[in-house]
Amino acid sequence: MITLIEEIADYIIPKDNENVRERLGDIMGGKILQLESERLLEKGQLLGEAKGRKTERIEAIQNMIKYDVSKEKILQDYSEEEYNEAVKSMLVEA
Repeated sequence: MITLIEEIADYIIPKDNENVRERLGDIMGGKILQLESERLLEKGQLLGEAKGRKTERIEAIQNMIKYDVSKEKILQDYSEEEYNEAVKSMLVEA
């Protein structure tokens, strides 16, 4: 029953109104839990951001390789794994 109340509260109480959400949670005897769909959405966003950062790093390495920056210089800021992945993806694209 508490789970149902928590889910309903998640839909009717705006996210920016934390005070009401907390008070309702206290009245029910616990905190209002995050809905599974909200948790999955947040997880997906975090994974997407991480993948985007990785892609940016690989593309930066590829650009440095195209402009003849030495491997040693690239490895000062990037990992060997990232470097190898950038080279591999350049070979696949060619």
